[in-house]
Amino acid sequence: MHLKFACASFLVSALFISAPTSAAQQLFSFTGTATLLSSVTPIAALNDFAGGQVSGAFIIDTQAAGLQLIGPVGGFGQGAQLNGAVQAGVITLNGSSGPMTLMRTVNDFGNILTVDDGGVPNPPENRLDQMGYSTSLRLAPGNVLRVYDILGNAPSDLFLRSLFFGRTLEAAAINPPLLISDATTRDFASVLTGSIGNPLFLSLRFGQGNPFFGSSSQSLSIRNIQLSVTNISAVPEPASWTLLIAGFGLMGAVQRRRRPLAA
Repeated sequence: MHLKFACASFLVSALFISAPTSAAQQLFSFTGTATLLSSVTPIAALNDFAGGQVSGAFIIDTQAAGLQLIGPVGGFGQGAQLNGAVQAGVITLNGSSGPMTLMRTVNDFGNILTVDDGGVPNPPENRLDQMGYSTSLRLAPGNVLRVYDILGNAPSDLFLRSLFFGRTLEAAAINPPLLISDATTRDFASVLTGSIGNPLFLSLRFGQGNPFFGSSSQSLSIRNIQLSVTNISAVPEPASWTLLIAGFGLMGAVQRRRRPLAA
């Protein structure tokens, strides 16, 4: 029990150490349930996490992020990107054979994408907005730039291909105050917790094998997400620390593995 608590405390400490605290930083902590999506190239190891509990957290500072307008998305409206908004992240998936933990690396740009009415709504009198944290594996000549390292119960050639965490807001166009009325908004917390919108989503797309020459690919969709947003400048309540420690705990001693992928 002491070992598990120590491992969990280390992960929580690492999350905070990797992102120096500023007045505008917020801790987005969450829990959910993993659903394994079908694939033409399935990854057997992911079966262990289907239906399992998932917990995680991101440290986000949208005020310190760089703003980049990117024009219409899907041919409509306006899009923007908050560069470097996500400063730290950890996600733990619990399986029958033990947990697997994803730890954000310095290779992640930490960008949040905002879409202000960026698609064809259904029904046509509605509008479609979206805001989310998106990141993906990058390939450089002879090198794989992982945005998240994998610790714990996972094959050595498993890697995270992409991640998307956010919310889609679809509602009548007559309610712009409750939607995203300006693509330059930095209020990610309000978009995720507001009264209008589809359920929160977290998509984790994994690959297995050699990413240069083709590999298996399959996704876990994290659903039934319960989210808590805390200003880091404030002292978290004991219940919040309990959630973090319980969510990030490893079921035994886990050594960090930096696993090179063959070019």
